Amino acid sequence: MANMLEHRELRPDVIKGYSDGTKRCNKDLGRVLATGYLMKDENLLKWKRSWSRALQDRFPDDVEALSQRVGDGLRLLLESPEDMQQAFKTCTNGLLAGKGVTLEQLRAVGKRILGDVVDSLVKKWQPLDDLPPLN
Repeated sequence: MANMLEHRELRPDVIKGYSDGTKRCNKDLGRVLATGYLMKDENLLKWKRSWSRALQDRFPDDVEALSQRVGDGLRLLLESPEDMQQAFKTCTNGLLAGKGVTLEQLRAVGKRILGDVVDSLVKKWQPLDDLPPLN
């Protein structure tokens, strides 16, 4: 979650020592994808509870705003072919080296993280004014 909070937008900062211009945000968000890929399904679902708890404990005054934006950078990454390619490259040269992971598998993991973890955080902190009326 720390990498997702740090990179809620895709800033152009490149990693020193990388000659191909790889952006720091793509490497860090790629780590989120790689970690999600390596986890068993039931453990990935536990992120929802631990992330919610961490936001409450560390940022009690900002928990609602942060939970609303925690997935912004990951969404942007998944929508950008160039940025996603950089994230994929850092993953397959690092945490996922030799695992035979495809770009589409990593994209699917990202969508799963957004759907199963991030979106549930957003729903939990949804202001009452934004809820649909009861019928």
